[in-house]
Formats: sequence, C-alpha cells, structure tokens
Amino acid sequence: AVGFGGMVYFAVFAFLMGGSMAVQIIVARRYGEKNEIGVGNALINSLYVSSFIGTVMSWVGFIYSPIIMSVLGDDPEVIAYAGDFLSYRFLGTALFFVGFALRGFFDGIGIVQAGMLSSITAAVTNIFLNWILIFGNLGFPEMGVRGAAIASSLSSIPSLLIMLFFFMRKDVGKYFKAQVWSPNVAIIKELCIVGFAPAI
Repeated sequence: AVGFGGMVYFAVFAFLMGGSMAVQIIVARRYGEKNEIGVGNALINSLYVSSFIGTVMSWVGFIYSPIIMSVLGDDPEVIAYAGDFLSYRFLGTALFFVGFALRGFFDGIGIVQAGMLSSITAAVTNIFLNWILIFGNLGFPEMGVRGAAIASSLSSIPSLLIMLFFFMRKDVGKYFKAQVWSPNVAIIKELCIVGFAPAI
C-alpha cells in the first residue's frame, strides 16, 4: 500500500521538483546580470506561486486520495491503506513545494550547501519520525501506514528551518533591500513558462 501510494505521490513530487527548477534558472540569470533586486523578486514571487499551488494540491490531495487510489487499484484492502497513506502524504505538499523554491533560490546564487543540508535533515528526521509513528515509540500510538505518511510530511518542517537559517547570511540579505513585496504578474508568468517544461 505504501509503495503503491508512494508511486502516485512521487509523480506529483517529480512535477513539483521540475517546476521549481524555474526558480533556479531565473535566479541564476538575474544573479549573472548582477541584478540583486531581480534575484529577490524572483524568490518572493516563486514563494507566492509555490504556496498557492502547494496549498491547493495539499487540500485536493487530502480529500480525493481515496478516490484516486480506488481508480488505480482493485484490491479493497490495499486501496484503503494506500488512500489513507496518500491523503496524509499530500498534507506536506505545500511545505515541500516552498522548500523546492528556496532550494532553487540558493542553488541559483551558488549556495548549494543549503539544499544539501536541508535534504540530509529531512531524511534523518523522516527516519526518526518513522520509528516513532509507525511503531508507536516514545509514548506515541502505533499508526502503521498512516504514521509513515505523517512522518514524511512532517520531515519538511526542520528541512525548511535549515533553509531559513541561511537567510541570516549577509550575502543573502542584500537581495531583499528596497524590495517590493507585492506579487509581480510578469515574474509569475515567467516562472510558470520556464517551469512548465521541466515539470512535465
């Protein structure tokens, strides 16, 4: 059930990863042009896009996962477990998409260790939360398949905190001086156009 539901979620996960490549491409372009305000604008608008799309996907996925799995499978017990797994796995989509946008930003300006440390943190956290939630350790109830999904979704939180730590660096803060924080339609359109092909 976890493998079945996980494969469905990975299709969504790969789509989000591909789409977030637009952030890296556009940020790297502005970085090469020495356009500091443009670098910050690219990130800010990518966060608007990723937050909106991620939130919608989290909500829709949580509600409709059992239906999706019932269309794809024919074993009632597997479908029930896979639908439950996929529902709770979808809850973390918004945080993952925002994390991909942040990673694309840091990769675009050459701070690649942010993404590396974030990924390691997510993996270690996921393993620890699996031990707690799947098997019911440290006083938590034994949640099995659902626990595996919740652990994966929650692992994005410390991963994001690692990313945010890098914003304290002086060479990152300069991109947000005299910044306009309102959404920019032109930049959002550029992000969607550039990210469409790799997302597909």
